[in-house]
Amino acid sequence: QFVSGLVVDPTDPDVTYAVTSSGGKENGLLRRDKSGTWSDLGTKDSVLLSDVSVVAKGTGRRFYAAGVKGEIIPTDGGLPESNYVVRVTDDDGATWTEHVYGGTHGIFHVQGVDPTNPDRILASIERTGDQGTAAETTDSILISSDQGKTFQPYLTITEIGGVAFAPDG
Repeated sequence: QFVSGLVVDPTDPDVTYAVTSSGGKENGLLRRDKSGTWSDLGTKDSVLLSDVSVVAKGTGRRFYAAGVKGEIIPTDGGLPESNYVVRVTDDDGATWTEHVYGGTHGIFHVQGVDPTNPDRILASIERTGDQGTAAETTDSILISSDQGKTFQPYLTITEIGGVAFAPDG
């Protein structure tokens, strides 16, 4: 399977998580324990996952994954766009809540989770630069305070390399 995202457990640096993104297969979350053994974690679904973030939440963890679930076909006959979703789980992937972001004219990524507020996430829209106008060639940083149900614009930049939250948020 194609692994498209890796992240270290926020409370145990010997544990790593990954998400898979293989077309035509069920994708989901994997866990690597300190002995190096990989195992499936939670349920699988026919979604192409691209990112995974994890944050400590109480005695457990909250995972976020960005993914593509189908396409959006424009009514004007234009090219189809990927239908992006944000997936959230508090039970190690046994159940997922899915929030539809929709089309972006770019690639949607979940970049990070605030360690002081597990509901607060940063996402980005990476644009390829071939659409023409300035608004279509710059990357966008988005912020959500409700687990990815809604996003507000935060920053527009030329290119994003990544996001990190300080331990104090």
